[in-house]
Parts: sequence; C-alpha cells; structure tokens
Amino acid sequence: FHQLSKLGVAKGNYNPVSVEDADSAEDFRLAMGEAQQRKLKAKLKTGVEEYTTHSTTIVRKLQAGLEENSHLQLPEFAEHTAPVLARFPLRVRDKTALVAQAKEQNIELAEWYTTPVHPIPTSQGKLIAFDSESCPNAEQRTHEIVSLPLHQRVGNTYVDKVIHFLNKAA
Repeated sequence: FHQLSKLGVAKGNYNPVSVEDADSAEDFRLAMGEAQQRKLKAKLKTGVEEYTTHSTTIVRKLQAGLEENSHLQLPEFAEHTAPVLARFPLRVRDKTALVAQAKEQNIELAEWYTTPVHPIPTSQGKLIAFDSESCPNAEQRTHEIVSLPLHQRVGNTYVDKVIHFLNKAA
C-alpha cells in the first residue's frame, strides 16, 4: 500500500496535519458509510471469537514449523498469555532478499516499518526533531522485521507453503 501511495495510485493514510489545522482537515471529516458500518457490526458480533481462534491456531502452526530455523527470530510471548495477532512478525537476516524471493513465490511477506518513526521517512526525520543516530536499535530493526498475514483466508495449505519457503530461503 505504501508503494501504491508513493506512486499516486492510492491515497496514503498519513496526513501531516498540525493541531491548528485539525478541525479543517479533510481526512478527519471522512466517515465509514452506513452499509460498511452495518457489515462491520454484523461481523463483530460473530467474527471476533472466530478470528481469535483462527489467528492463534495459525500462530501456533507457524511457531512449530519455524522454531528450528536459526535464521529467523520468532516472537516470544510471556507465559500464561494468549495474544491474538493481526500479523505474525519475524526478524530476518536479509529482509530485502527475502521479500523479493517471497514475491516470486506468491507469498505475502510485508516489510512494515521501514523507518524508525513510521511513517516518517528517515530523510525527513529532522522535521520532527528525530536524529537517525539516536535510535540505532530501531534503525537496525527497520532492516530486519517482516510480517506474515493471519487473516481468515490464510489456511493450512498456505501456511505449509510459507513454512517450507521460510525454512528453505531464510
């Protein structure tokens, strides 16, 4: 989506608006249409528990399939917790190469957070008083973190394909 936004094909969701402009900013007056509101409310009534079950099942399968891969760092969760993720984050050695290989294999691998102060490009950090050398760990993570989808269309066959791909490529 970020690439589409940069190309002008889609409108990005970041609009740098000052506090003084907030009342008149067009983006803040936009609202979800009535049909979308009804659809969302219906989905929330039945979908939350279904999504929770689906997400946690896929996360467990990914963790089991990737735990022996020393080239990946999987998320760690505190004991006796049951987090429900929207995406499955991974720390990888060569993000750029892995994302390119995933694209060739039709595997959705997102490279979110490409800057330490997302969505501000590092080159514009000075505009918000950000010194790129002040957060070396955050800067390093921008080159290492990718994520996998966990939405309802992600099924067992796809997860098996992803596990096989990551164990071979990463």
